[in-house]
Amino acid sequence: MNSFRAIGFVFTMFFSTLLLAQPDDGGAIEVSRLIHLGKLDDAGSRLNAALEKQANHPQLRFLQGVIQMELKQFDAAIMHFQKMTVEFPQFGEPYNNLAVLLAKKGQLDKARAALELAIVNMPSYATAYENLALIYSKMAEENYKKAAFYERAGSYSVNAPNAPIAQKKVQ
Repeated sequence: MNSFRAIGFVFTMFFSTLLLAQPDDGGAIEVSRLIHLGKLDDAGSRLNAALEKQANHPQLRFLQGVIQMELKQFDAAIMHFQKMTVEFPQFGEPYNNLAVLLAKKGQLDKARAALELAIVNMPSYATAYENLALIYSKMAEENYKKAAFYERAGSYSVNAPNAPIAQKKVQ
């Protein structure tokens, strides 16, 4: 499941809606730039300084999780984005990033649920729709593989018309 980024799962780097809505971004644009350049230590230092001044700034808090993702601290990032979905449910981006992380761990049902909540809370969030389509595709692929495996193994539903007589359920 480590190929999600390669097949198109997109994690959100920053709140585009917040960048447009807040003239004072609290330093988030600079932190985003440093993350993009791969200067994670500098980004973390700048972020911590900014959070000392604005501890509940949603954009800065979001970037904490992005840095955790970039540092491959996936469990910490999952917990961080879960917390953000409770504290800032109106934004789709934390749900999206949570879903990407859950999908990477093979938790497709939880990823699907997170993306559906992103869409409920932010219906115009195109990235969530794209990732949800990928989740459904991956779920279908996994179920098709299971079906093919059981078919090759000769497993049938006990009520299926083509099931061997001994396997049919007596009613």
